[in-house]
Amino acid sequence: MKKQLTLLSTSSLFFLLFFSVKSIFSQEKASLKNIDSSFINYVKAGQEVVYTHLNKSTYIKGESIGFTSYVFDKASNTLSSKAKNLYCVITNDKNEVIKEQLLEVNNGIASNVFNVDSEFTKGTYVFKSYTNWMLNFKEQNYFVQKFRVIDPEEEKTLTKLSPNTKLDVQFLPEGGHLVANTLATVGVIVKDSLNNGVANASIKVLDDTNKEISSFKVNGLGIGRFSFTPITNRTYKALIEVRGKTEAVSFNNPIESKGISLKVSYNRNDVFISLLTNKETLSAIQGKEFTVATYNQNKLEKIPFTFKDNEVVTKKINLNKLASGLNVFTLFNQNNESISERLFFNYKGISFLKSEVLSSKNLEKDSTEVNLYYKDIIENSFNNVSVSILPLKTKSYDYNNTIISQVLIQPYIKGRIENGAYYFKDINSKKQFDLDNLLLTQGWSSYDWTEMFKEDVVREFKYENGIDIQLNVLKSKKKEKYLFHHTETQRPNIVEVGQDVTSFNAKGYLPKDKEELHISKMSKKGVLLPAKLEASFTPNSVPNFSVATDDLNVSAFYYTQETYLDDRLNKTSIRNTQQLDEVVVKADTNLERIEKIKEKSFGNVYFFNEEKQYNYPDILPFFRSKGFLVERTSTGGVDIRTIRPNASLTRSGYQTPAIFINDILVDSSQLLWLQPDIIDYIDINKSGTGENFLGANGAIRIYISATKLKFDKYDSSKIFKFPLTFSKSKRFYKPIYQNYDSKFYQNFGTIDWLPTNRINSNGRLNLKFENKYLGAFRLFIEGITKDGRLIVEEKVIYPANSL
Repeated sequence: MKKQLTLLSTSSLFFLLFFSVKSIFSQEKASLKNIDSSFINYVKAGQEVVYTHLNKSTYIKGESIGFTSYVFDKASNTLSSKAKNLYCVITNDKNEVIKEQLLEVNNGIASNVFNVDSEFTKGTYVFKSYTNWMLNFKEQNYFVQKFRVIDPEEEKTLTKLSPNTKLDVQFLPEGGHLVANTLATVGVIVKDSLNNGVANASIKVLDDTNKEISSFKVNGLGIGRFSFTPITNRTYKALIEVRGKTEAVSFNNPIESKGISLKVSYNRNDVFISLLTNKETLSAIQGKEFTVATYNQNKLEKIPFTFKDNEVVTKKINLNKLASGLNVFTLFNQNNESISERLFFNYKGISFLKSEVLSSKNLEKDSTEVNLYYKDIIENSFNNVSVSILPLKTKSYDYNNTIISQVLIQPYIKGRIENGAYYFKDINSKKQFDLDNLLLTQGWSSYDWTEMFKEDVVREFKYENGIDIQLNVLKSKKKEKYLFHHTETQRPNIVEVGQDVTSFNAKGYLPKDKEELHISKMSKKGVLLPAKLEASFTPNSVPNFSVATDDLNVSAFYYTQETYLDDRLNKTSIRNTQQLDEVVVKADTNLERIEKIKEKSFGNVYFFNEEKQYNYPDILPFFRSKGFLVERTSTGGVDIRTIRPNASLTRSGYQTPAIFINDILVDSSQLLWLQPDIIDYIDINKSGTGENFLGANGAIRIYISATKLKFDKYDSSKIFKFPLTFSKSKRFYKPIYQNYDSKFYQNFGTIDWLPTNRINSNGRLNLKFENKYLGAFRLFIEGITKDGRLIVEEKVIYPANSL
């Protein structure tokens, strides 16, 4: 949890209560804000959530950090089809950037590696992943996680950090209020000096006469609750017993003489929302309507509450009618000012996928194969799972958040989750109660109604879809044509700039690593010359993202002290392996490519290859030979037409096809500069079958050959260097360890990391990987299906020598 929570139990909570109570009795209506429209306006901007699955939490210097990032649409909790730019950054304990990458997101997925090289020393680091758009919002939609690096050359002995005896005890009233003579529920958090929950601490709550008000134990994560009726002018304290020692802690939250408390309870089928007050308050608020809004990122519902003769008003909601996942209940007064809040998690409708092991066996050449089976997979639908494979006794995989807790809880709270996997593994009534205790202690959600009520909010950080380029035209007042040469991911493109245009934009470029952009100006005869342009790029650097990480837990070491005498990596092998590029041998696939293109066409495809080059000075005779009526116009353009079926040879019987160059709709006049020797192929579809409304009169699709342009582009183009490029996805290389039987390897070594894997339409997931260890191991599996079902599994595998 954030230490900011402590503030709610002292002076900040007093201010909050004073403001809230004052707001309850306010009669001023002039600045009334609309809850519904403000919420709709806020969420329609769209938000994303990112989770990154790291292959370990403790790394040996010389290893690689393998990771797969999942980018979600926050409203639907499904993979984002829109996200493109993802930043992954590693910082040290001084918040200095050690490594950074810009990754291309496809179907919501991105993966890569960072090498734990000489830039790392022993210690703790923070991995961050985020999009530029996320920086506009206060919610924790980003991913941030600490990890540890150990250096066997420097650390012969690894010692567990031990907390001191100082306890951090926080008392957090439900809804943020203690109202005199009104039943209150109080959440309690007990943490040690390392910010970890203190398990099973015994607590007694006493009043100033030493009368026992309540006694209870916190759970294994240091969280509990108790209920009591506070009395004005009384003080309270708690006795905390941990490991045979007792510490007295003051419970000095202010008790208001007037006010309203918000209380949420539940059973198997329903959730109950109650507003509680006392006699002194009731007389002033009788007949006045209050509103409880229940919402998450999907929708908002309003529930009216009116106090009549009773000091308690309760409404019931069936859990099947409440949104699945985390819900926020916010209490508003008559002026639509938020005065209290409570978070609640609805397990109804939450679906997780689980697998069963079909087989596992060790194969020849130090490899292993595991087959898993998942039920109810939608046939031929997209999914992805990432898998970390570590020795059975590993101590190097210990994260607080999983893909489930990061997506379903973290974006909606202000604090941090400790052991988020606990609440969603083998779910039972105790797990549900423990999660409700966690949410009870969170206070206000990450939603800020002050921000949400604002009109015409300007988002400082723009949504990014690749690299956008602004090009300024130098010394030209006439029409110009520019050829953007092919890049690794994009076809060549022609841009025509009108007269007196001083600048234009090119958007969505996806340059890889040190890739450059070549742009040529095209003369009327099709001659290519270096373009007289100046360029600026957006984005041009990794956006700075600074977030407090003091409350992030580091992976714990589960030993007091251990000494390793055989802790070595084969450094020579690591260095050689990491420097080798992956070699891919390809067969001649040109014939296969031609067949695939023809199969997709609804018309006729003509390839302009070297063996059958069309010998024309320009392309117009080619179209005449294919039955088109082609004429040069008096304005210097081109008129190209076909004849409608069954029509007479009059002008009314003609139809004009749509013309595309590299799938971009162009004017027919651009055919004049198009030379046959730069064309790959032309697809002529006179019927227009398969085209949209633009191709209703038929379509001509022309594709320029990247191969035919690349040989001369360096002499006839201007070169632009991208200041920021996307990192190519690199293969995860495992280090070579000197001893695979050592205790050090079993505790901290890596077997393999599989970043992208698909469950097939039969529900089968086949995993095959190199494995020099050949002993029992653990699979740490995370992922998602197209319909939003999340996967978090840990499996122990004992491979057989054969099936």
